[in-house]
Amino acid sequence: MSRRLVILTGWPGAGKTRTASMILEWFPSLKLLSYDRLKEMWYDAEGFDSPAAKRKLDEKSLAAFWRLLGREMGSGEDILIEYPFCEKHVPQLTALLQKSGYQAMTVVLEGDPKALWQRYMGRDRRSNRHVGYSCDVYHKDGLKIRGRHPSFAEYRGEGLAKNYHIDLGDTFALDVTDLGQIDLDGLQAFLAEHLEK
Repeated sequence: MSRRLVILTGWPGAGKTRTASMILEWFPSLKLLSYDRLKEMWYDAEGFDSPAAKRKLDEKSLAAFWRLLGREMGSGEDILIEYPFCEKHVPQLTALLQKSGYQAMTVVLEGDPKALWQRYMGRDRRSNRHVGYSCDVYHKDGLKIRGRHPSFAEYRGEGLAKNYHIDLGDTFALDVTDLGQIDLDGLQAFLAEHLEK
């Protein structure tokens, strides 16, 4: 039986981390791999002094994530990954799927961009959010300089250009515009249909 790679993607601030936690409660046999956790480790270990240096560190972290995912696919466990995966990540994901024999399924969080942008703007104020995400300069035990947040036009334009609807394998689009009206039953049924085959 082919193993499954659940790809959880969507707009920044859409609630991927929260959704991943719910998915793990429903299907505890899934192994979670988070690119953000790796990135936070690199931020704390090396720090950065400019947006350009931060981008280089992000690229280094992403390369480490691909290596980790490749190794974990050798274990034969069903895996959940979460990040704003977009069109530019499809070639790497496709290559890993072909090499490993895993079957992909995608959950994409989408909704009204204005609502998602407002949620995105508020998330950096949460105490459990790593401060490095909102900084142009960051050192764990030193200087921290906050950067500017994108305007709504910038956020929407970048999201549309990146295209998070990568649709690798069967896809479930979850509208998260209104957090009180999310189709969690539909999501759980979709995952169960594929993970319990």
